[in-house]
Amino acid sequence: MKEEYIEYCRTHEVPIFMQPWWLDAVCCEGKEWRIILSKKNGEIVCALPYLYRKKWGIDIGMQLQFTQLINASFTDDFPSLIDNEKLAWFFQNISADDKNADIFKNESFVVKNRFTYRINDLKTTDIMDIYARFSQNKKRQIDKAENAEMRLDETLSTEELYQFHKATLKQRRAKIFYSKKLFCTMCNAAIDHEQGKILAARSKEGDLLAAVLLVLDKQFCYYLVPAFDKEKAKSGASAWLTFEAIKFAKNHSNIFDFEGSMIGAIAKNYKQFGSVMCTYYRIEKVYNPLLRKVLNLHKFLKHKF
Repeated sequence: MKEEYIEYCRTHEVPIFMQPWWLDAVCCEGKEWRIILSKKNGEIVCALPYLYRKKWGIDIGMQLQFTQLINASFTDDFPSLIDNEKLAWFFQNISADDKNADIFKNESFVVKNRFTYRINDLKTTDIMDIYARFSQNKKRQIDKAENAEMRLDETLSTEELYQFHKATLKQRRAKIFYSKKLFCTMCNAAIDHEQGKILAARSKEGDLLAAVLLVLDKQFCYYLVPAFDKEKAKSGASAWLTFEAIKFAKNHSNIFDFEGSMIGAIAKNYKQFGSVMCTYYRIEKVYNPLLRKVLNLHKFLKHKF
């Protein structure tokens, strides 16, 4: 089935997060991706890749790392195709439309709304019209960076981005939760397929102040991994680099996706770039009765305390 899907992707346009090379890259550390296919008259009409994990002695189908969602419109038979995988637990993020929601709700899947922030119609909107939607605060930050002669660096390596990202997380007393191998394999695969770009902001003196990894296809450009030096936050580098990322995206994709956040402060920051909140779905079904009880207890205790 996987070989059939790989062959299909050679002759059809497929979103980046469904590309076999992307799936291989984010599973580079011995993980396994699987594919569910819906067919009509022997032809593939819909596909859903997922990460297969054996955990706690049970089979789980889950979201792939670095993969926000699967952009697809699903066929009516898809819930039963997932059921046929014989998993104990399945969960995945998918694009939002009323048909997708109804298909899965009608077959006992739990469907929850999640949110991302997007700038739509990039290719048909003048860049200064996009800039006009920015908050006054973001405009001031960008002006400050430009007055300080901020410069764009497009030569930062994947290894340098990883180390910078790791250091900026440490500033916030947080730890990076993926390995250098996974991060660099994913980055390099996207860049090698001309669907990834690293942009960095440097001071006039050459200090690295902010960086971001963008991954993209013709429809979406994802603001996948941003990082900025907290100690230089007043430089305006983060806002300035985000504007540069939007400029870059405009030449390649139709939608700039900030990769979402359910965290209020991050969402507020994204909205200041004139983005609009958009919904996508998390679908979930727990097949194992004992696991269902454990998960329900966990949710109860989490909300209780």
